[in-house]
Amino acid sequence: MTFEKVLTKYQDIPEYTGTIDEYIAHGGYRALPKALRELQPAEVIEQVKRSGLRGRGGAGFPCGVKWGFIPKDSPKPKYLVCNCDESEPGTFKDRMLIEEDPHQLIEGMIISSYAIGSRLAFLYCRGEFVYGARVLERAIREATLRGYLGKNILGSGFDLDIHLHRGAGAYICGEETGLLESLEGKRGQPRPKPPFPAISGLYRSPTVVNNVETLCNVPHIVLRGAAGYMVAAREGASTGASVFDRILVLPTTSRAPSAATLQPPAAQPTPQFLDTPDDQEADGPETGQPGPPGAPPLNRLPPRARVQPGINPQNGPPQPLSQPEQDDRGPEAAPTRPTPGNPFGVTPGTVRPGVIIAPPPGRNDDPQRAR
Repeated sequence: MTFEKVLTKYQDIPEYTGTIDEYIAHGGYRALPKALRELQPAEVIEQVKRSGLRGRGGAGFPCGVKWGFIPKDSPKPKYLVCNCDESEPGTFKDRMLIEEDPHQLIEGMIISSYAIGSRLAFLYCRGEFVYGARVLERAIREATLRGYLGKNILGSGFDLDIHLHRGAGAYICGEETGLLESLEGKRGQPRPKPPFPAISGLYRSPTVVNNVETLCNVPHIVLRGAAGYMVAAREGASTGASVFDRILVLPTTSRAPSAATLQPPAAQPTPQFLDTPDDQEADGPETGQPGPPGAPPLNRLPPRARVQPGINPQNGPPQPLSQPEQDDRGPEAAPTRPTPGNPFGVTPGTVRPGVIIAPPPGRNDDPQRAR
């Protein structure tokens, strides 16, 4: 089965830089006039509902249903907030989308704001995304100069401004209510629910918070229609395009991953636990007999055991070198000063090269003794 690239299709074009001219030349900003001139806000929401689009930020909540929670008769202003605080380790899909094709996100935010009746939208960008923030600033400026943002967009009577806000690197601000607290200038701390942001969000007004990738899908739904967007759909599953950004891929099974699935390769060095003679006496003999009262059981790490990475169990524990190879400065010599080639300052000749041994606290009376 072949799959069509949707969200990243322009990134394969040589020398594509994501400027507004290149975006328009390759079909960008075609969904916006269709939404503003041919569809009512309620029709846009209905299309998103029928498309089956779910939030791409992790929760997977139906996007159109979330938009439908915004009260139509509220006298308060309505806000759209784009969550670009991508802080999960190993994820980079949102950063890729804003750096490579920012106007796809801008167009999605404009259509989404039109659907929920928002006149002011915020783009909350992770503080570490320095380059991405500059790209977004350029894209907002370009869209404003071309008439896609500001007053009376494309002569439709719809007004919208987008403000870029950079976070300070707090992981918790990826949660929507913690993000709203940070956006208001407060400490990024989650709010109790209810009320939910759709009723009392930013500045206690109705607010929709959507992920970058979620909003990037909106122009394609408007252009293709709900039925055309539901490609390779399964009943009850999220439909449409999605960016897969995992570094590690595990086999898919109907059960939780087994120990064999997550087991490292046999040739990979495994950390070993080396006990001192005193620890072995406290734990009892190796036959599995318990030690003295109060002694830890055999299946627990003794208090003075040390983890030594990089030792292959097939080679056994490190052994002191032979006498001719010992350091001629004697056991009382000062530790070697850390250098680029010896960052831990291990005295040469005391242990096998490449193995670092940390003696237990208070047991430094014999530096030649390998723990």
